[in-house]
Amino acid sequence: MLSRRLHCGPLRVQKPFYPEGDLCHVYLLHPPGVMAAQDEMVVRGEVAPGAKALLTTPAANKIYRSTGLRSEVEQHLRAAEDASMNLVAIDQLSAKFLLLDFVIVESGGDNLSATFSLELADLTLYVIDVAAGEKVPRKGGPAITRSDLLIINKTDLAEHVGASLEVMDRDAGRMRGERPFCFTNLKTGAGIEQVVDFIVANGLLDEPPTQSQQMDVGG
Repeated sequence: MLSRRLHCGPLRVQKPFYPEGDLCHVYLLHPPGVMAAQDEMVVRGEVAPGAKALLTTPAANKIYRSTGLRSEVEQHLRAAEDASMNLVAIDQLSAKFLLLDFVIVESGGDNLSATFSLELADLTLYVIDVAAGEKVPRKGGPAITRSDLLIINKTDLAEHVGASLEVMDRDAGRMRGERPFCFTNLKTGAGIEQVVDFIVANGLLDEPPTQSQQMDVGG
């Protein structure tokens, strides 16, 4: 369902129609047909949770040839938080591999804190890098403030990038309140035991075997 529309400029939003049942088709019509030199067009859309739609702009991206003059077309689509596609993938993995104990979902990229979703996993660990600078914890965002455990990794790089671990500790505590966080260094193993203990305690997993138990099993 198209909830509202606002028109400003040459584009026209055609009345939505449903040739494929519940899939809404919306056409943004561009009466001039092409972009001329120095034209600028910006299309922004917001998609609600569970929405299904085909959004297209016929002829809107055709541009007249010009002698060095610039034309610009920008399209921005903001989708509401919805982890359903990833949850389907997890269900498929669970059905295919029946002996799975758990599924690890890894996500990365720019601005991950803003796109972080609590729907996706029963237990969320968010890892930031000291090399990105001491300001990262105080930037906030859903992942910084709402993840089950915030892990500040690569503490050994602090001195090389001029980052203060004391400042990061203070800012992380201020942003997270009562939620836990820890510092780790995979190179030396510092802090890893704390992460393992957290996963065992909160992830409903069995405690890892001790070294003597591993030797007994091997023997």
